[in-house]
Amino acid sequence: MDVISRLSRHIAFLVMIITIPLMFITVYGAVARYFFKHPDIRVMFLGECCYGIMFSLGGAYALKTGALVSMDFLYKRLPSGFRRVLDALIYSIIIISCVVLILYAAPWAWYAFLIKETSTMFGFIFQPEVWWLKWVLLISIGLMTLQALSMAWEKVVRRR
Repeated sequence: MDVISRLSRHIAFLVMIITIPLMFITVYGAVARYFFKHPDIRVMFLGECCYGIMFSLGGAYALKTGALVSMDFLYKRLPSGFRRVLDALIYSIIIISCVVLILYAAPWAWYAFLIKETSTMFGFIFQPEVWWLKWVLLISIGLMTLQALSMAWEKVVRRR
């Protein structure tokens, strides 16, 4: 299970690197809009893509590090046996939700790939391909599922 944690850490490093192009995209957009009075419609799309990738791929790492919202002050006061039952319930909900999302997202992403789906959000001027974003989402859900399985194994089965 340590392999999954290492994978989450490496993906988190990739997410940190995505921050660099996002910064340049944002600065370019501000300069183009305010100094040259010529806003670039691609800036919004690229910014949304970077943010979407960062938040979706960062989910597994957030789960691993405990960065998600929880009620720790109540959880720590519970007896260890009840905490184990609560952990099993929480991780079961996360895993089942992720599996359901994968079952719905996989055909959706596959179909988007087959038709090379593009975005018509910007009209006919700029139609970027978006099929790959759906695969990023699917991979993100898969990573979250693996991380939840790993943590469930560690906390519930191995009783850590």
